[in-house]
Amino acid sequence: MRRAELVLSATKCSIWLRLPQGPCVGSAAKPQWCKSRFGTQRSPRAKLVTAVTSRGFISSSASDPVNAARHMSGGAYDIQPERRIRHLTDVLTKGPRTFDAVVIGAGVVGLAICRALAMEGQKVIVLEQANAIGTETSSRNSEVIHSGIYYTPGSLKAKLCVDGRQKLYAYCDSHNVPYNRLGKLLVAAHDEQVPKLKEFLANGKKNGMTDLVWLDAAAAKELEPDLHCVAALKSPSTGVISSLKLMESYRKDAEQHGALLAFSCEVVGGNISGKMKKLEVKDRDTGKVSEVQAHMVVNAAGLYAQQLAKTMQGLPSDTIPEAFLARGHYCTMEGTAATALVLTPKMQ
Repeated sequence: MRRAELVLSATKCSIWLRLPQGPCVGSAAKPQWCKSRFGTQRSPRAKLVTAVTSRGFISSSASDPVNAARHMSGGAYDIQPERRIRHLTDVLTKGPRTFDAVVIGAGVVGLAICRALAMEGQKVIVLEQANAIGTETSSRNSEVIHSGIYYTPGSLKAKLCVDGRQKLYAYCDSHNVPYNRLGKLLVAAHDEQVPKLKEFLANGKKNGMTDLVWLDAAAAKELEPDLHCVAALKSPSTGVISSLKLMESYRKDAEQHGALLAFSCEVVGGNISGKMKKLEVKDRDTGKVSEVQAHMVVNAAGLYAQQLAKTMQGLPSDTIPEAFLARGHYCTMEGTAATALVLTPKMQ
């Protein structure tokens, strides 16, 4: 059985994850290790090691995002056929063309916003260019519930991370969304890296993290015997979540409060200068373009947000932020032997 050494330097942090036996994401067989992250198959000793890997990674060979989503969740995530695709034409035929709000994008952000608006009693529709929810950025990430260690104290990121983490765990408990509060270890492999680790400890406390624990080499090794380090910082509140189940829960709440979702439709332009916003929406299967009107338009198009914003008449170009794309690397592994995976996300 192979092991991996955790390394934390001033610029990079290597994070170690033990993978149980069985094929992993990207292989043809069901990824049993994915299911174990939310079940009882993980070893007790592995629970303290951060799971910064992609349960939500869709293999590039997957042609059907819905089946890929089901594959990622170990078969637990399922969308009923009648819920998979609702064309805009069908939605507009059965309902209004004018709404209180239009949300563009059915990822985790768009669905959360839709849910909030619908629960306020607003008439909402979500327009999604794919044929299912969360097929892009929302299902291609580490699915980590971050604790708030790194962000600048007093910043909006720090506040939203810490407050959002607490609210997210509470939501998961009340809505039966699978998650696992695994915890995370940040480690210093050498004495020169200890000051940086202490900076993270001080920063986390300033951000309101009260559960951080400083570990010496012996204490860290007691938790993880294969770990080689001189010190470690334990963050018990870090966890992982089933992003697909979270999105499905948001969708269910939204639809129960009257929200509509239309798939396979692309917003190709619009005019938002007036009180009533007008959007041109193309059915990607039939090519038909329809007009949808709303008092409010929410751009939750993820990586396409800036591109979409530039198609809107009445939106000053200087209000559109520049796109800054960061590439993440996710690994696919095959085989039955237990292994260890080292990831090195850059730390600012």
